[in-house]
Amino acid sequence: MKILKSIITRKPRLQKKILCLKPYKFKTKWHKKPKKNYVSFRQRLVLAKKNPNKKRYYLFCCKKRNNVFLTITDVMGRVVVSQSAGTCKITTKKKKRSPDTLKTVSASVARVARAKNIKYLFKFFMGTNQTKTGKMIFDNFKKLGLFILQGVVVKNKSHGLLMRKKKAKRL
Repeated sequence: MKILKSIITRKPRLQKKILCLKPYKFKTKWHKKPKKNYVSFRQRLVLAKKNPNKKRYYLFCCKKRNNVFLTITDVMGRVVVSQSAGTCKITTKKKKRSPDTLKTVSASVARVARAKNIKYLFKFFMGTNQTKTGKMIFDNFKKLGLFILQGVVVKNKSHGLLMRKKKAKRL
């Protein structure tokens, strides 16, 4: 009897929808807002969250006196792409210090990442006094269609690139 009562008291779906409907108010707009040409930070985050099957990637930047290291790692810490001025065949010390090297290294990293079908980098780790290099990397990545969602400044030298490389070696 209990089962029969529960079946009888249930309302059909159509009836529920009719009860929930509210009267529609007409709104008139005299002017239209101009469309945004750029994709905002929030929109990018939403896009990334909508695709949970796609892996999350992090970018690490380590700039030393004579060299630049850029690595893209997985969430687990596995190195996907890692390049420096040496791997890009820039050999002389004077060239390594110049800003052109950073452009070439970041461009090559971005190309490899796009070839591996990476569109979004969730976090970008770098040292505290490297804001100019960060801006350059952001710009170069944007040109090649690779978006960075967050920039994170790392104060500790133990964290970041070194930690990720150690984890990657274990795996």
